[in-house]
Amino acid sequence: MAENDGGQDQNSQPAGSGGSFVSLDQARDIALGHARENPDLYGGRWSKRPLTWAVLVTEEREDAYYVRLSYQPAQKFSGEPGAEAFSIRKTGEILSRSILSQPKSKGGIPGCGLVAAFSLFLALAGAVGGLSGVL
Repeated sequence: MAENDGGQDQNSQPAGSGGSFVSLDQARDIALGHARENPDLYGGRWSKRPLTWAVLVTEEREDAYYVRLSYQPAQKFSGEPGAEAFSIRKTGEILSRSILSQPKSKGGIPGCGLVAAFSLFLALAGAVGGLSGVL
């Protein structure tokens, strides 16, 4: 029975070593792991907060896998999550990572903008009314 020189089967090499291929599920796990371990790409506002991720799309292409994730702060967040995309070689090497959108927080208390605008209107009306008595 013949053995190879390394004593290891080619399919048992670690992902990304160049000799074996990863599955689509493994590519998804690579993308999630890389996103968790490298939050600096998100920028100052988001890179310092604990985040959660969800897989939006996984797709096998001719020579690579495409994985799109959503991400958002783990706590006290109401708004629209951000999105990022990974392109991963079938050997497990990350070819690219792109931020597609940043999370968008919803505004504070609903109607605050209307209250502020109405208050400004009243203040201006009072100022104009006060000036008309002087003229």
